[in-house]
Amino acid sequence: MIFTLQDLHHGLPGEVVETGRSLLQLGQVSASNILRNGELVTGVIEQTNGRPLRVYARIQQAEGRITILGECSCEARENCAHVAATLLHALGDVPSLAAGTRHLAPTAQEAPSAERPNQRLLYRLIPQGDELLVETCVGRPLGEMSHEICGRFEPAQGQLATPARFLEAIDLELLPALDRSPRGTGSPLPTGGLT
Repeated sequence: MIFTLQDLHHGLPGEVVETGRSLLQLGQVSASNILRNGELVTGVIEQTNGRPLRVYARIQQAEGRITILGECSCEARENCAHVAATLLHALGDVPSLAAGTRHLAPTAQEAPSAERPNQRLLYRLIPQGDELLVETCVGRPLGEMSHEICGRFEPAQGQLATPARFLEAIDLELLPALDRSPRGTGSPLPTGGLT
């Protein structure tokens, strides 16, 4: 697992983590799925008066620092208490993490590249009925948490003999599954910056 409870407290505001802890204690996190040693954590948050919320969190490690890039189908949309609850649930699946020790440090192959292209694959979550569809697009970073959308990216492109340079190892692992999954059907991409 590349993140610890201490990383969670450094990466999210204290009140968000505490509200997430309350949601976890109330049993509202019905599922969490940990992929790539914790680089990607997905989850479902049950609500008493509404449809379940879907959570998707990417954990990035660079220069010994953890960055949490969480998305949720709630109104807050990013790094909310639902993201905190899902990450706390994931940490609960690995009991020794409560002590704050990090396990299985990423290999050099997984480490972020010093010469990262100025594009990234973005995952756009689209609530549709009881489902949450995922649409992939290419974006350029405008800042730490905002991007300019450049265009759509078909998941099948990740399976080419020479995939795009901006794709990270986690993207290459996720794209085949996304290629087989339902996704957005050509809804207009947002213009300008996306945060």
